[in-house]
Amino acid sequence: MSVSSISILHSRKISALINANPYFSPIWGLSPVEETASKFVHAVSCTHDVIVLSMGKTGYGKSTTVNKIIGFNAFKSSAVEACTESLQSVDFTLFSNTKEHSLSFIDGPGFGENGEADALYREMYEMAIPKAHVILYFLRADQRDFSVDYGIFNSIFEKKARERVVIVLNAIDKIEPLDRDASGTLTHAQKQSLSHKLFQLRLRFPNIPIFPVSATESYGIDALSDGIVAKLMRFFECENSCSSYRHGTIYP
Repeated sequence: MSVSSISILHSRKISALINANPYFSPIWGLSPVEETASKFVHAVSCTHDVIVLSMGKTGYGKSTTVNKIIGFNAFKSSAVEACTESLQSVDFTLFSNTKEHSLSFIDGPGFGENGEADALYREMYEMAIPKAHVILYFLRADQRDFSVDYGIFNSIFEKKARERVVIVLNAIDKIEPLDRDASGTLTHAQKQSLSHKLFQLRLRFPNIPIFPVSATESYGIDALSDGIVAKLMRFFECENSCSSYRHGTIYP
């Protein structure tokens, strides 16, 4: 995959990401492991980058969720139309050992618009997946049937790639039965529905971490961020830092 096939929307320092989301502070001052990083050749340099890739069907809240993780509205989102038609990234520059590399969040188009577009998007993802270090595969909690999502997952992810997948179950605030009078919290009935849905998903996606979130309500973003960092750490040169990292730890 060439650099030109990804549109870089924003480029910021890693400190900007950590200031917005302290769960990424373990990455501060670390270098990517060059053997596992994705190599990109630029006009005057070569970088070894670490990539978080988002994918899923249109309308599943990929862009909104990633915007919450990185702390600003970088990726365009809409509740009524598809906004992304190409691979787009926000790069956070990692400065270490006089070299400049990046932690990149890449958002791509959603599946399910039409067959012709899906075929094109599939080609994009088949190029992107081998270069990604963490893959966020989005589902919606208010979706009744996951057969299409499960079919896409099985057709596009080889066994080795599944080790890098994190499932994001978005829109848990929309899960049935809805209570219009409830304010910002899940009702007891909704929590029961969510528990049942998570049980079903764990049967279909064994050994893959699943994070329930609500991007619009900012629920579950901290836990998801922590899970992403846990997956990322093995791709950084961090003999001491990695050994001391544990889930839920925020570093100063």
